[in-house]
Amino acid sequence: MARVGLQPARARRPRIREAMKFPLTQQLIDEAKQFELRSACRHCFYFDAANDRCRHDWPDEGQRRWPLDAKDSDGNLPTEVAFCKEFELK
Repeated sequence: MARVGLQPARARRPRIREAMKFPLTQQLIDEAKQFELRSACRHCFYFDAANDRCRHDWPDEGQRRWPLDAKDSDGNLPTEVAFCKEFELK
């Protein structure tokens, strides 16, 4: 019978550091406003504003943009939204 449970550290898969990305639809924008959704780094407990970085070393893949439909740094409107897997509202 196979052993069920935690795998030894050497057998664990490496942690994938990617944001969850979804299409930025008008419905998402409307609902984010209606329900006062917060998802940007500055809203997160793990964001270290003094050092402008995530305490868990997650890369910024668009999570800092707020509101969700704000223009990107190059002036373009975004077509997708990124959510961090470890976001905790502060």
